[in-house]
Parts: sequence; structure tokens; C-alpha cells
Amino acid sequence: MKTELIEKFKSLLQTEDILSIKEDVRGVLSEYNAETSRERKEQEEEWKKAEHEEGEDFSFTENPLDDEFETVLAEYRERVKAKRREIDAEEKANLEKKKALLTELDKLIQEEENIGKAFAEFNRIQDEWGQIGHVPSDQHRHLMDEFIRHKDHFFYTINIYKQLQEHDLHRNEEKKTALIERVKKAKEIESIREADDVVRQCQKEWMNIGPVTKDNYKKLADEFFGYCREIIGRVREHYEGLRAEQEQNLEAKKGLIEKVKRINELEIVNHSTWTKKTTEVLELQAEWKKTGFVRKEESEVVWTEFRSECDAFFNAKKKFYDGRRGEQDANKAKKEALVEKAEAVQDSTDWRKTGDLLISYQKEWKGVGPAPHRDEQRLWQKFRGACDKFFNARKEYYGSLD
Repeated sequence: MKTELIEKFKSLLQTEDILSIKEDVRGVLSEYNAETSRERKEQEEEWKKAEHEEGEDFSFTENPLDDEFETVLAEYRERVKAKRREIDAEEKANLEKKKALLTELDKLIQEEENIGKAFAEFNRIQDEWGQIGHVPSDQHRHLMDEFIRHKDHFFYTINIYKQLQEHDLHRNEEKKTALIERVKKAKEIESIREADDVVRQCQKEWMNIGPVTKDNYKKLADEFFGYCREIIGRVREHYEGLRAEQEQNLEAKKGLIEKVKRINELEIVNHSTWTKKTTEVLELQAEWKKTGFVRKEESEVVWTEFRSECDAFFNAKKKFYDGRRGEQDANKAKKEALVEKAEAVQDSTDWRKTGDLLISYQKEWKGVGPAPHRDEQRLWQKFRGACDKFFNARKEYYGSLD
């Protein structure tokens, strides 16, 4: 099993885009850890069967394949780190490119007076901006705000709005006013995801609308982005709370796993304890279902471990009762033989000899363990009936002599 998982892992590493195999690697890692847990259980069971010096503790012997797996895993992690360093470097380079474009745009606003040339340069800058890839996430919003501010400033500073028809300016005002109403209503949307989608779409549409009259520009922009910031803050607060809740759920689930592990460490040798611990495991499973969600990348890992521990418990229980049934069937045969012996002498009038014999049968009965539950009471009733029949007859006989 581990050999196939290692080969599968190696095959995944042939993928050029190392970040794209993240979920597949998680699956391999989860299966490999589950297999290691199974090996540990098997070794521990074999160790318990063998004789040991007093005070000697169980020691797990690792699979020789584990070193190879760790080597492959280390290669994967190193490649992921390298890829992330590459992405970070690329995003930082993109950041500098966009900053340079902002500088160009600012210079264009300050110096260019030729409307035609200004438009050509502006379109070039805007096209290059769109072609540049991602920047560091903590810089994205600031850069976007700066670009929008420079873009709007461009139209006003070089008096482009004077060349546009008054109708277009008012039309753009109407469009932006409508967007303000949309984003304002989005504050009332209960669904966080839906509200977030509405804000993102409105921001995208706002960027594609041309200039409005200079008198209304700041008022409209402040109102629009003010509503956007409120909703974005609410979205951020929601997901931060969700992450905190998921962390609590993760710790709770880990605690349930540890409880099942501790139960599995017990050496259970009787029916009553198995019944009690089965109730406890079932309660832990019910509690697991009530525990809330955890992050997707953690969910499969903890669930696999919990399920593995529960499976180990119920497999051990099955093994115990399979062995117990064989023992109980043997006890049944012994008690059936004692019933036959008791019934064979229940009508005897050899009071002393038969009395001693039945007493010896009773002692032997006490030394025999339980038969299967469905047979135990029935056999006891028959055995006791035979004994009572003899001893009552003997008592009646000696009573008649008096």
C-alpha cells in the first residue's frame, strides 16, 4: 500500500504547476498517515501477545519506506516554497511596474496639454496596467484606489470633460447614482457571499463608467466607496469570525479523536466494559456530527483520523466477541452435559450417593463460565429443576420416617 502511495506521490511531482496538486498531495499524505496508524496498531497487538520483561514499553518500528516517503515529501515542500518565492518576486516586480505607470499617469496629467496625444498615452497606460499580473494582496486595494483616482483626475485636469457633450456627463452621473443605490441596498442583504458579489460587481462597473461633472465627482465617489467600505468591513469581520469558529471546531474534533484513542489504549476483557465503552464511542460520534465545520484543508485529515480510530475500536470489539462466542458455545456444551447427568439421576432413591453426586454437579456448574445469553437461563432452569426434584423427594422421604 505504501509503495503505491509513494509511486503516486512521485508521479504527482512530475506536474509542472506544483501548486495545482495541493489537494492530491493532501489525499496521499492522509492515506499514508492512516496506513502508518494501521501498522502501529498491528505491531502493538503483536507486542501485547508476546511475553515481555516487567516495565518494558511498546516501541514502534517504522516502515523502511517512511524515509523514502519523507524524502519525496521534502522535495514537494521545497518546490512549493520555491514556487511561492517565485510568485512573491513576480508580484513585487508587478507592483513596481504599476507604480511606474502611476508615475507616468501623474506626469501625463501634470504636463500634457494636447488632448489627442494625452488620450493616446492614457489608453496605452491603461492597457499596460490591465496586462500586468497580480501584485501583493496587501497592496492591491491601495493601488486600485490610486489608479481610479488618477484616472478620474486625468479627465478633469486636461479638461477632457469640456470636449464631451453635457448629456454624456449627466448620463454618467445617472449610472453612478444607480450604482450607489445598488450598493446601498446591498447593505441589507443577509447573505455575506451575495453582498460581497454585489459590491465587487458594482466596483467593476464603476470603473468602466466615464467622468461626471467636476462639481459632483467627489460627492458621488465618497458616497459610493463609503458604502463599499462598510460592506467590505462586514464581509471581512464575518470571515475572521468564521475562521476563529473553525479553529475552535478543529480543536474540539482533535479532542474527540484523543478520547477515542484513549479508549483504544485500554485492554478490555469483559462484556460490561465493552458495552460501556461502546456507548461512549457512539456518544463521541454523535458529538462529532454536532461539531461545526473546519477549514477544507483540515476537514479530510481529522475525519480520516477519527474514522480510523473508531474503526479500530469496533474491529477490536468484533474480535473480542468472536472469541467470546466460541468460549460460550463450549460452556453451553458442558452445561448441557450436566443437565443430562442431573436428569438421569433425578428419580434415584439412593439418597446419599445421588445427593453427593448432584452436589458435585452443582459445584462443577458454578465453575463453568456463561453460555450464550439465549441458552443460559433455559439450561439453568432444567438443571435446577432436576436437582430440586431429587432433593424435594429425599426431604419428603425422610419426613415420612418421622
